[in-house]
Amino acid sequence: MNEGRLRPPLVASGISCRRLGAAGGATRAFALREPLAGRLAGGCEIRLRPRRVGEMSHRVFPEFRDRGYASRAVRLASDLAFSAAGVARIELHIEPDNAASRAVAQRAGLREAGVVPGGPRDVFLYVRARSNDPR
Repeated sequence: MNEGRLRPPLVASGISCRRLGAAGGATRAFALREPLAGRLAGGCEIRLRPRRVGEMSHRVFPEFRDRGYASRAVRLASDLAFSAAGVARIELHIEPDNAASRAVAQRAGLREAGVVPGGPRDVFLYVRARSNDPR
């Protein structure tokens, strides 16, 4: 991923990217910033997995919630992963009682695709494939 080429449009869109090394694959971390003031509002990460899968997580700090920042960040980061990182499928694993994250996923164009068993409890799997662009 060529960060120099990608940085200007992302900053203008409210997210900026940096590469991180992580166990199990590279990670792209995105800072989510308030559009006008530029204050840090949260972020998201995409962990690059085998078979061109990007596993995503996101967070928005409490004072910035309910403004559409999370769904915009998930949508923009997904678009970037598809266009610049060779990802074919984005996945989010969401706890069953996290209604806000489930709504974010749906607004960002992901669809519920089942349940992933494991850990202390099962989680919902939300996916967006490169071929099912929500626009």
